Amino acid sequence: TNQDSFMLSRMNTYAGEAAMAVVCDGMGGLSRGELASAQVVRAFDSWFLTDFPKHVQNGLERDELFQDWNKIIQDKNRELLQFGKRENVSLGTTVDAILIMEGLYYIAHVGDTRVYEIKPDGIRCLTKDHSLVMREVELGHLAPEDMERDPRRNILLQCIGAEGGVRPDFYCGNGMSGKVFLICCDGFRHEIRNDEIFAKLNPRAIHNRGIMQENLQSLVDLCLDRGERDNVTAVGIYVDSL
Repeated sequence: TNQDSFMLSRMNTYAGEAAMAVVCDGMGGLSRGELASAQVVRAFDSWFLTDFPKHVQNGLERDELFQDWNKIIQDKNRELLQFGKRENVSLGTTVDAILIMEGLYYIAHVGDTRVYEIKPDGIRCLTKDHSLVMREVELGHLAPEDMERDPRRNILLQCIGAEGGVRPDFYCGNGMSGKVFLICCDGFRHEIRNDEIFAKLNPRAIHNRGIMQENLQSLVDLCLDRGERDNVTAVGIYVDSL
């Protein structure tokens, strides 16, 4: 069962074009993870279609935007917890949501799905995994290069729907043109290296939507060829104009 869910949408506003993407990875090994991920994606999709235009009309404010996103995450966490108790099932999901508009990006993050920023001179991860292995790295107990091979790599410290408290991270930064943003679940990155991602998604290599899709698919195929058994989802946004 594919427990991942995602959305990607663009909107033309009087203040310029906006793009939003969300990737959710339903918990592998937990029953009904696909339900959890789909619920969260639908909530963000609905927000983008109905509430986001109001924010643009009133002047987009970072704090108000993040308050909306935090409410979505807290509401869905509570609803999924209640559903799990009623049905006697365990379910949960990660979420990474990104909005790009007016030369800025805004990110909400829970779990170990990631957002990468790719520029002509390199690639960097904008989010920090809420995972046991990331905590071990921060404590100096594990080398960063060993994270993807550690048997504990799938143990999360936070996700939506699995416990009473969830504390999302929020990020804001420069979303100016000439960058690619990659939003991907953990299954996308286990078997491939950052330099391989950079080679395919370097902005200099992306000239149109077709090339973006082809290069993303080649990376997915590479993951699978190397034995990845988890679901693999990746969304790319190339900011070529404002």
